[in-house]
Amino acid sequence: MSSLRVVPQHRKAPRKVQRSRDEDGDDDGYDEEGDELEPVRGGGEASTSSKNSVVSAVCWVPRGKFAQFPVIEKPEADEVEEAAAEEEEEAVAARAAAEEEAAAEEGEEELDEETREVAKQYGMDTYEDDEGLPLTIEPFYKTQEEDPNIVNPNEEEDSEVEEYTVMPTDMFVLAATTDVDDNFSHLDVHVYEEQDENMYCHHDIILPAFPLCLAWMDMTPQSPQGATGNYVAVGTFEPGIELWNLDIVDPVAPVGVLGGPAGEGAGAAQLDDDDFDMDDKPRKKKKKNAKKGKKGGLSKRKLPSKVRLKPGSHTDSVLALSWNSTQRNLIASASADKTVKLWDATTLGVVHTYTHHSDKVQCVLWNPRESSVCLTAAFDRTACLLDVRVEKPPLTFALGASDPESCDWNFYAQSQFLISLEDGHVRCLDALAGGGAGSSVWTLAAHDKAATSVAVSTGVRGLIATTSLDRTFKLWSTITGAPRNVYSRNTTEPVYSAAFSPDNGYLLAIGSNSRTTIVDTAKLNAVVAEFPKQS
Repeated sequence: MSSLRVVPQHRKAPRKVQRSRDEDGDDDGYDEEGDELEPVRGGGEASTSSKNSVVSAVCWVPRGKFAQFPVIEKPEADEVEEAAAEEEEEAVAARAAAEEEAAAEEGEEELDEETREVAKQYGMDTYEDDEGLPLTIEPFYKTQEEDPNIVNPNEEEDSEVEEYTVMPTDMFVLAATTDVDDNFSHLDVHVYEEQDENMYCHHDIILPAFPLCLAWMDMTPQSPQGATGNYVAVGTFEPGIELWNLDIVDPVAPVGVLGGPAGEGAGAAQLDDDDFDMDDKPRKKKKKNAKKGKKGGLSKRKLPSKVRLKPGSHTDSVLALSWNSTQRNLIASASADKTVKLWDATTLGVVHTYTHHSDKVQCVLWNPRESSVCLTAAFDRTACLLDVRVEKPPLTFALGASDPESCDWNFYAQSQFLISLEDGHVRCLDALAGGGAGSSVWTLAAHDKAATSVAVSTGVRGLIATTSLDRTFKLWSTITGAPRNVYSRNTTEPVYSAAFSPDNGYLLAIGSNSRTTIVDTAKLNAVVAEFPKQS
């Protein structure tokens, strides 16, 4: 056996393949036996599928931010020793099983007369006299240099480097994914090749709990000089916010954690399953509630009293994150503990805690042009605007009789923001109106069920996308003012998240029950007619 290469569970190696035809006709990404089909390629759409999974959040990484040659993290010596011990245990167990099976065969009852005649006719009574092939266990080699079967020990490493090399045209989408059956959560780092309409998983990162939100950032954590890099902040059911280096393949631990349980090292924020009531874990039939913190989800989940938290930490799940691209060291977080916090990435400490909401805070988002203004929305059915430069009460907007699901700023009218609601409506509000009844710009009955996300394209003026638990995503035009539906797609499964690419305003990433999908809306006739590309 060659030297050991430790990789995360459910590792998906890069592949460039075309999805097979869905012969059973339901277009769910699986054939009638339940086997996964290959990712979609062509026709303006690409996707990767994983049955019985939930893609709870998606996030684009701006083009050119990934290192050309990501670092491939190798296992430590003690990890190699542990893996070798496990393999030896498996070998011993295999020998024992073989011996037990041989003993059982020797003790079988005598054959009846008819069976003996058949055995005699075909010579089966002497069949077992043959020695056959012996059971052998290959030796374990700690390094490739020790393995005599490997002629060129650097060949595998060179191939691996080539496999992970990032091309200048590659685009990246992050997908927070949970395999429901295994209760296993991971962050999938997908490559999208725009010209070929091809998508595959470059690498993934194991997460400690069900992920709820993502925020990409180019600020290197704990860098006083504000060094640039390629990182993502991940909020989960746990109170800590993990910061991961996306330029490291197979990372062992995050580079930093904002809040969470006190302890030594970057990975101290991980909790054991024993610390939580199992009833509070996300369930397959309660994905929406698990995300929103209602019945069967966060409302019943309490942080164990035996866990000691870092000073200033959230005390419940982190529901939303936003990185400030101007004040690059600032990260805003919203939590089920009813607070909004500002974090300093250079110190990994909390800068300020806001308590202006009276219920779980579902949304937080910095204004893309006014870097000191932050939008929040909570289950107290209000949206608020904070100016972090001054200490004064936030500007408050009533949302009506429904809870918020997601929010986005209108990139082309910086004072306007959009809130999607649990009743399927989307509201556009104007901060310049002062928070009163006149602040409503328009209200849209977008979906029959909860409007799980709303996304405004920053590259195509007037293009808006919404997704819903009613299994649809829709595209809207606000060119003439009030939104008008230009495209609607039934996805056959609930859709939880959507985001437009910052590099191509027509590209839309969608996260649903079993897949991450990239839709090139410029290939849709209705979109082209409404939003013609500028030459």
